[in-house]
Amino acid sequence: MFWGAIREICSNGMVFGEVLAKYYARHTSGIVVDNLIEQVEATYEQIPVIKNRIEVLQNLDPTEALTEQITKQLGRGVADYVEEQEVPENQWKLYNYITWYISHVVQQKMRAQYQMKVSRLFEL
Repeated sequence: MFWGAIREICSNGMVFGEVLAKYYARHTSGIVVDNLIEQVEATYEQIPVIKNRIEVLQNLDPTEALTEQITKQLGRGVADYVEEQEVPENQWKLYNYITWYISHVVQQKMRAQYQMKVSRLFEL
């Protein structure tokens, strides 16, 4: 399991791959509830870190280097979609454009891969 976040119903796609925890347990051997509880608690403790990172992104202008990385790592389709939108006033808005695109346009089997790339690009 990867602990992430859902921005809102239907517009989901937000993934915090670097700040939140992940948990692995083989379903054939049973899941130790204490380990799961520990992971949920560790995730909860990261909420201030997430909030801080979002605030940082809200105060950063999108850069040409970031735009180039989006095209390089996510492809021309994502870049074209972003260019069609209102110019994002900050990186958080840009992040939301991209996660909307992933949630609504990218084939479901490819979404997790795209979401993790976006997470790394925006250091979330």
